[in-house]
Amino acid sequence: MKAICLAAFAIICFAFTTNDKLIGTWQGYNSWGKYNLIFKKDNSFEILVGDKPRVSGVYSFTDSIFTIEDYGCPNVIGKYKITFFGNDDSCRFQLLEDGCDGRASAADNAVLFRVK
Repeated sequence: MKAICLAAFAIICFAFTTNDKLIGTWQGYNSWGKYNLIFKKDNSFEILVGDKPRVSGVYSFTDSIFTIEDYGCPNVIGKYKITFFGNDDSCRFQLLEDGCDGRASAADNAVLFRVK
């Protein structure tokens, strides 16, 4: 019985920790310069350039597939594959589909580094 409970606990912990891989602050570079991308537990995000908000919206992340909707392109969902590397403290976004041209050009092949 103990083994079954322990196995169930491990499966539940693994399920929650893999979905939380993005939560926290990440840093990247693009035409804006250096920016911080903050993923929150409530599935909202915010991009800061310097200390000023630039873009915000909502996201989901399941089985390496990342979907995003931001307030710059309302009602347009972007879909990306995320590949983690470097002990999961770095990741790359690969465009799958996105009808928001500005977001797609900024996010495709973007590399982020975990800050905290």
